[in-house]
Amino acid sequence: MTANVSSSSATAPAEAPVAGLDLLATERLPPIPSALLRGEATELLAPLRWLPGIAEAGELCRPPAHRPDRRELAAELADAQRAYSHPAAEEMAGKLADPETLVVVTGQQPGLFGGRLYALSKAVAAARWAAELEAAGRPAVAVFW
Repeated sequence: MTANVSSSSATAPAEAPVAGLDLLATERLPPIPSALLRGEATELLAPLRWLPGIAEAGELCRPPAHRPDRRELAAELADAQRAYSHPAAEEMAGKLADPETLVVVTGQQPGLFGGRLYALSKAVAAARWAAELEAAGRPAVAVFW
């Protein structure tokens, strides 16, 4: 038994996603994730300032010579996200299917100094980078695996 039963994944089965549930609207998320999902800049993300701007990125913003067909992957992701009913899921999957869309990819891996906040900051950094590309006129989408 753990000291905090609610934090143990072994004590409770995972709940199925509820169709139509907007986690922000439920007001059940802690303040930092809520602020980040609303797109509010916080001092927590100040370390991400080292990322280069779009103008300095150069090679990073060029599409690769070989572009795999992403339509099937995008369709599968759209189907999977429908269960969560996030309003932007379908739009993002459509962008991913477009071969002209740049994809900013990051993911979670265990490691020294890792944890939930590290994973969250990586996802937010990818989303910000994609938004910056979009603002510069390049179609882009962030993918967190």
